[in-house]
Amino acid sequence: MNKALSSVLVGLFFCGCPGDDERPPPGVEAPDDTGAPGDMGNCIDGDGDGFGAFCEVGADCDDADGLVHEGCVTCGSGAREGCACDAQGPVECHSGGPVLDGRGRLVCLVGERSCVDGVWGHCSYQGSWVVDDKAGGARDVGDSETCGNCDPACYQAEDEFDEDDLSEDNSNGVVYDPDQGGIIIGGRTTDARYAYVALAGGRGTVAKVRTADGAEVGRYYVGENNGLPNAPSRTAIDGFGNAYVANRGINGDWWGFDATSNWGTVTKLAGDAFFCEDRNGSDTIDTSTDSTPLAQGSDECVLWTTRIGPVRGSHPRALAIDRGDPVDAPEGYIWVATIQDKDNPAHTTGGRAYKLHPADGRVLQTVQLPLRAYGAAADSADPQNVWFTTIFNGRLAGVDTESGAVLGPFAPNDPSGWSSSAYGIATDGVNIWQAGWGHRYARGYNPATGQFCLVDPIAPGNTTGIAVRLNDDGTRTVYMAHANWPGSLSYWDPDVPCVQQRTTGWYCTQYSEDGCTQTAWQSRDEYWYPRASINTLGLPAGNDSSWGVGVDSDNRVWTLNQGSGNAAIYDPDDGSVVSYPTTPAPLTGNYTYSDFTGYQRSVFTNSNGFYWHDYGVTEAVCPANLEVTWGDLVWDAVTPPNTRIIWEVRTTGDPDGLPFADPLVVGEAPTDSPPIFLEDVLTAASVYSHHRYLRVTAVLVSDDNVATPVLSSMTLDWLCLDRS
Repeated sequence: MNKALSSVLVGLFFCGCPGDDERPPPGVEAPDDTGAPGDMGNCIDGDGDGFGAFCEVGADCDDADGLVHEGCVTCGSGAREGCACDAQGPVECHSGGPVLDGRGRLVCLVGERSCVDGVWGHCSYQGSWVVDDKAGGARDVGDSETCGNCDPACYQAEDEFDEDDLSEDNSNGVVYDPDQGGIIIGGRTTDARYAYVALAGGRGTVAKVRTADGAEVGRYYVGENNGLPNAPSRTAIDGFGNAYVANRGINGDWWGFDATSNWGTVTKLAGDAFFCEDRNGSDTIDTSTDSTPLAQGSDECVLWTTRIGPVRGSHPRALAIDRGDPVDAPEGYIWVATIQDKDNPAHTTGGRAYKLHPADGRVLQTVQLPLRAYGAAADSADPQNVWFTTIFNGRLAGVDTESGAVLGPFAPNDPSGWSSSAYGIATDGVNIWQAGWGHRYARGYNPATGQFCLVDPIAPGNTTGIAVRLNDDGTRTVYMAHANWPGSLSYWDPDVPCVQQRTTGWYCTQYSEDGCTQTAWQSRDEYWYPRASINTLGLPAGNDSSWGVGVDSDNRVWTLNQGSGNAAIYDPDDGSVVSYPTTPAPLTGNYTYSDFTGYQRSVFTNSNGFYWHDYGVTEAVCPANLEVTWGDLVWDAVTPPNTRIIWEVRTTGDPDGLPFADPLVVGEAPTDSPPIFLEDVLTAASVYSHHRYLRVTAVLVSDDNVATPVLSSMTLDWLCLDRS
């Protein structure tokens, strides 16, 4: 159960907040020897760590926490023994936890602590209260959970997880695992609830289609606002559900070598109204909600457009989103690549890849490519690679997303008579799959073995789009579209081994940027996918010239049909096929065959998961006349090898600005152990530590994309103090 905020306004109770300690008052006897290390019979050791009042090994600055004792650095602004002070008079102090009095009753001790020579001294206990079912005036807000010691200013919230606790309002890319008793990396980082379909006609727009029913719920002008064609094409979705589109800017010359073309750009679209920007200050979001776009530049859910390349004519086509950085860009960095390298005119044999920041589209890095990029997909390796393919010769090249190092290019081992062109690209977590252009074939490439596997489907027709579905039983299926009239799908299991065969024939031995330039009669080992294991699905009439392929949140397979201006949706679980849209305006000129729902990235690319708790947003953390001091963050988690949990906080005085506040990493498990005293960490980072709104985020990270950490619970406590 997700245990809600609990607190005590007055009275004494158990609390795990920064605690007090020391000498019992008159009438309260010191407990007998507990057997704890250092306990000499009159030692008061409330947490069993051997430290405490009258203990031989030393005093305890937090006798409610066995991990914290004399010498701890978690002073913050609290009046803890041994911490610096400049107070003129004594302050109230309490026992870290209840103790037994001479009659066997649990009591909380209260007294005064004085500032002596600039250092807080012992708590001189002067009285006690009997702990009896929250007696003494204790009141709870929310669930009746106590803090853990005797400080009446202490508040606490504890999250213990079960299957009902996770939602899109508090988590992303995690699921609850009852067998492990906590949340783990899993599920999808986006719900794939929308398909973003580029419509290349005219100035160029992108349609936002709700996958549940095919309704078009938005249409947006994208690219440069200069009246010239923007020619949008590939779309991709980040981990927060925001969409990006590569606008080729072609004008006249289809291949994009015309210097009079429009600027090549990338445009970002908000996936939810939460991310839109009220730029005109109207207190409402002006945005399209159907198939009619607003005037270009006026839609407040079109967030930014970035030019790609220093001049016109670079023509970005390939687009993918990597797993990002858990703190700087958890939604992923954008990678876009071009067919021409306008940054280096002397480089005439390939394009260039650009790494963009999702916040504002600024260029973080550029990488010269050995091919003219047409498609892109990010893999699940560590370090991660973004792979690019090209229509001109079918070669593959990868870019290490951390170092920018280029892998390849890798030339397919295509036999004579095959067209080596490649268009669409997808990954299944192991292999990189390429759909073709001008032929019916596909090929898979395993980066670990360097082996290409050739796929020769039964279905005829040009291929472009390709995608991979994760089935309910954990198996995978590759789907590829054929541009027939009506269209069709070929699909196969990528785990079926390819068959090796020795073949003699004409093979390409030299490539240029435009294709094969030299062949030779050779004997080579070829690897073929068993044709008997390839399945074919013919689509109903009215679904013509299928190009793009994607998977939605219900695990249905979409084809975008360029000839008929619609989409066909195939459900592998029941064999049904339906056609969208149901709205009056068809998807005329659709030209998307990338990861247009975000499914591929969320299932096969991402290796992070997120859980966050917002404090103070729905319920005040402190009464209005008291100031908050954020205390200990504690968690219960398991971090197997190759996993970690990064803890970050955001704090602000404006609840609406909390998701956008700068993140601060406060710790990382297993390197850091709980508790983490947030007051100290915020102060050390020069972050104001008494804002009333705080977000704590647990970023679950798998460094090998296989193992996962398990987070069973997290607890935060804080103090509400009168500093007037």
